[in-house]
Amino acid sequence: MAMCSLFQANLLLTYNGQETSGLEDRRKQAIDVFLKVSGVLECAVKNILPRLSKEGRSKIPADLKEGVLHALLMQSLGQSVEIQLGLAIENVKATLAVKRRLACEQVKCFLEAFGDIQALGVGGIWGEKHLLFISWKLAEAKAAAFYFHGLMLAEGTEEDAHGNAIVSLETANGYLKESQNLSVKFSSTFPRTRPAPVWGTMKYLTEKIPWDLTNKKRMYRSSKHKEKFPGQVAQLPDFALSLHPEEFKLPGILSKSDA
Repeated sequence: MAMCSLFQANLLLTYNGQETSGLEDRRKQAIDVFLKVSGVLECAVKNILPRLSKEGRSKIPADLKEGVLHALLMQSLGQSVEIQLGLAIENVKATLAVKRRLACEQVKCFLEAFGDIQALGVGGIWGEKHLLFISWKLAEAKAAAFYFHGLMLAEGTEEDAHGNAIVSLETANGYLKESQNLSVKFSSTFPRTRPAPVWGTMKYLTEKIPWDLTNKKRMYRSSKHKEKFPGQVAQLPDFALSLHPEEFKLPGILSKSDA
């Protein structure tokens, strides 16, 4: 049920590079589906697997282990936040703070999913493909988070504000390049899939990150005051997730009198 719904959500996000009408509605529908998926998976992790005997749990296929199900749960939440971020970018009223928060929440989701898959060491062609997908989405999320974090830092009045902003934007640019490499690797890894078109959030970031990085460096060099350039990247803010799985309850077993 969860996997069929994931497929449905990703179909809603399919983009052919030309269509523009109805995209916003489809993205909102996809969020609803992703939240339902995460609810089903949360129910499986919290209410079904714990009821199985130790022997029963040991016989579960690798792709249905608790870690894999939890990774899919966090992946669903992460993709929901990713869509929210895309809608915020298109909304002129959305503030930098809102965009940064969403991007940081996206990082948190995919980082947790990555940890689940990596800890399990799920092998096989599907395990490798899934790990590549999570790695790719994590790199995209980090590129967005460090980009918006850098823009927020640039608005600061501290003496080293521009220096901190540049380091953050350079980090974002590094993750952007990493995500592009992982996208190619994901599509070329067996079973091969069609390369994903660059659109929405990533099209925006692909254009904006290099431009803003170059612009901020130019401003830094031309500034009259001497700023102390930071030696390391500032940590991203830690935000609690604003999205939660939609509650899912297993249907009760009908008695003969109810049937």
